[in-house]
Amino acid sequence: MRKENPTRYSSAVGEAWQHAMFKVKYCHPIFDCKEVREEANRLFDKASQRYQIPIEGKGFNSNHVHMKIDIENYSRPEVAKRLKGYVARKLFQKFPWLKKQKFWGSGLWNPVIT
Repeated sequence: MRKENPTRYSSAVGEAWQHAMFKVKYCHPIFDCKEVREEANRLFDKASQRYQIPIEGKGFNSNHVHMKIDIENYSRPEVAKRLKGYVARKLFQKFPWLKKQKFWGSGLWNPVIT
């Protein structure tokens, strides 16, 4: 994927597209629920705009999401922290039953970055 006008940084020019998979903690199949999946999809788009992290090709399975992310000059853990944190916080605000029933007050995502 080459851009005609690539992103320019102080010491580099270009893009760094990475495949990311964010897995739900305890492997709960929360994305089988259409409302949760659609809201998570919308929230990933909002997080992408908010943090200016381009995302392409999101795909949801029952307990994880795949996507391509242009990490630019960020580290992989920093990108994951921003996207996963925003989505989890907003998802739990919209669906408080999710946190209580499935995650017993803990976080949404498995901490491992793949």
